[in-house]
Amino acid sequence: MQVATTTVPPKTALGGTPGATRVFLATGQGYISALTGAALAARNNAPLLAVPGTAKSLPAATIALLRDLGTTRVTLLGTTGSISAGIARQLTAAGFTVARVQGTDRYLQSAAIAKQFPTTTKAAVVASGTTFTEALPAITLAAVRKVPVVLTPPICADANLRGYVAARAITRLTLVGTPTSVRGLVGTLTPCQSTTASQSPWVVVNKKNALRPTSYVPASLRYVAGSSYLMRSDAATALEKLVAAAKRAGAGTIRINSAYRSYATQKRLYASYVATRGQTWADQQSARAGHSEHQTGLAADVVACSARGCGSIYAFQGTTQQKWVAANAWRYGFVVRYEPGYTTITGYTSEPWHLRYVGSAVASDYRTGGFHSLEQYFGYPGAPRY
Repeated sequence: MQVATTTVPPKTALGGTPGATRVFLATGQGYISALTGAALAARNNAPLLAVPGTAKSLPAATIALLRDLGTTRVTLLGTTGSISAGIARQLTAAGFTVARVQGTDRYLQSAAIAKQFPTTTKAAVVASGTTFTEALPAITLAAVRKVPVVLTPPICADANLRGYVAARAITRLTLVGTPTSVRGLVGTLTPCQSTTASQSPWVVVNKKNALRPTSYVPASLRYVAGSSYLMRSDAATALEKLVAAAKRAGAGTIRINSAYRSYATQKRLYASYVATRGQTWADQQSARAGHSEHQTGLAADVVACSARGCGSIYAFQGTTQQKWVAANAWRYGFVVRYEPGYTTITGYTSEPWHLRYVGSAVASDYRTGGFHSLEQYFGYPGAPRY
């Protein structure tokens, strides 16, 4: 699979030859069918006309234009909610052969249009189904290459895209847009996972998004080797590999200071901070029960150790171990969750010791895309307060 991120000038050419036996119609009241249909029209060297699709019929001038073009076939792009059944009946009564290409949402619509391309077409242009300004340039690129435009959710490859690629044996995908509009996971056809389910490695937990239920307990907890701390099995295995790799690289010894915490433990910890430091400090340094990543079993706080012993989490910054972790945690499926300068998004001050397991695919793409918070990466608003 070849993947590229491409930005092309926002120029479109939707017309065909002066005489056209086939014409495509799309609603002028939404961009989805027009955007993806333009590539199909270009592939057939046919015009694409934007029409008032919700009207019961087309203006007489439009019918006259079709006759002037010598049109015999009209393909409607979209459901009857986009181009009405009345328009279809009008065109049929006027003697045109009418077909409809439709999908029940923007992603299925784009795939339905893509399936109108010859089966010998082994490439596609992929654009975000949520960011029109960055998806628009896809028209030109697809038209030049005579390939379809397939719309995707911005984070990952949904079943629609993966199914299309598999069914047509697509060998080349070109992603149009920046990493903030289309993540690299789309190009690698990484399936989507939930960002709200507590058991998902992609779950976003912050001051606005609590675990469900708030008393959640992970199912696969085990002790991380060489420690008395629990993590989910997948996260524990990854952290063991990270610790061993740091040692091999000469970065020193890394130990765990904290990992899984139950709802009850987090509640006691937060209450103790409030009692000793005040609520303002507590809310910047510790999560309330039900809002902590530690409760997922996917997070660990690490410290640097030497022959003299292990330091505290607050002594981790600037150590050889911290620098190695910042540069290499992604290789083992972790991100440094709370970076300096992003408190207004994450809700917490910098914690270079707090590692969050998200899996190797997300961690790698997170680094490549230059992201600094899971809120940004997964498209969530900032959560600076409860």
